[in-house]
Amino acid sequence: MSFNSHFKSFQVENYEPYERPGKLLRLRLNNFMCHDDFDEDWHRMVIISYNSISCHVLACAEIVELIVLIFTQLQVNYITADNGAGKSAILVALQLVFGAKASTTMRSTCVKDLIQYGKDQSTIEITLSNDGILDIEKYGHEIHIIRTIRWNGTSWYSIGNGNGKGKRSLSRKELELIKATLQIMVDNPAMILNQEASRNFLRTTDPQALYSYFYRGLNLEHCEVLLIRSKDDIEAARNALGSKHKVSTSVPPQSL
Repeated sequence: MSFNSHFKSFQVENYEPYERPGKLLRLRLNNFMCHDDFDEDWHRMVIISYNSISCHVLACAEIVELIVLIFTQLQVNYITADNGAGKSAILVALQLVFGAKASTTMRSTCVKDLIQYGKDQSTIEITLSNDGILDIEKYGHEIHIIRTIRWNGTSWYSIGNGNGKGKRSLSRKELELIKATLQIMVDNPAMILNQEASRNFLRTTDPQALYSYFYRGLNLEHCEVLLIRSKDDIEAARNALGSKHKVSTSVPPQSL
């Protein structure tokens, strides 16, 4: 049974959500972990997912309508499925397509190990909304990012052209720019917390370890890096200014 058959999706009539920049609109996985061809489109859809057991708990249509209303307002995609159906694989894919290392996913130390057994390569493709915060002519109203992983351990990124025709190579530098602009932080535990990390979080009683989650969750680590970099830039500017001042004062007035 494919992963898609575990879903039930409700289309909300006349529902036009605000497309926040960076909202995940579509995800497609090919030969990735347990997914041979996963493709879900969330452009205008609120997903309420449940397995056969929880289905019997929803005794009346009013409860389902209430849940749909809640998720419509929150604009949340809520996914559940049986064990082994591939829920965690989706989270791993999202981490990797945004440039995370394989070790960050806590599933492998090498991306090639995440290719489906017996296949030569795997692709992860996402579509994100863009309301103009990124150049429309360059990226389009929807940003299409693809990461291709080969069996030999190599991988590369590509991105759809703004005119909707073809695609081009995407550098890590440009990918980081897109992530920063859309405020996507795959290393932030408040944004992505995989199974192993969540277990560690729930089990630990060490105050220092718990503070580490707080520190990274508020993005203070990134702020500290920027602060240190700014201090280094200020120091370099002062040294350059001092050197130029010495040169200017050492030159005789008549030679100026």
